[in-house]
Amino acid sequence: STAQSVKNIGGELTGSTGRESTTYTISCLKDNLPQAVTLLSEALQNGPTDKAVEDARQDIVKQKRALWDVVNEDIMMDYFYSAAYQGSGYALAPTGEIKSVKALGASDLEAFKNQYYVARNSVVSVV
Repeated sequence: STAQSVKNIGGELTGSTGRESTTYTISCLKDNLPQAVTLLSEALQNGPTDKAVEDARQDIVKQKRALWDVVNEDIMMDYFYSAAYQGSGYALAPTGEIKSVKALGASDLEAFKNQYYVARNSVVSVV
């Protein structure tokens, strides 16, 4: 996996999703930066879409959604966005709903990746 490959070079991979962006971060020593960039770009371009990965992604979203539902600030922001942006994608919770996540298949994830995880929508930053 990409996470294990990043660990093998002494790095750490994290990710987060909000209403406006999804962020992947690799923290590593500067000597390993070229490898880290290669690992991240390969994962984004050629990420696996087999059943095990699909199930793992769904489990992660379910866990995040469950946490999202118990944090008062997140609940209030969901209500705010739902009221302020009725009929818009911004009205929806960034973690999705359990029902819709369960309905996603590998082909849906692949189509989403191919549409949105493209160069024109990407920013690469090195700090």
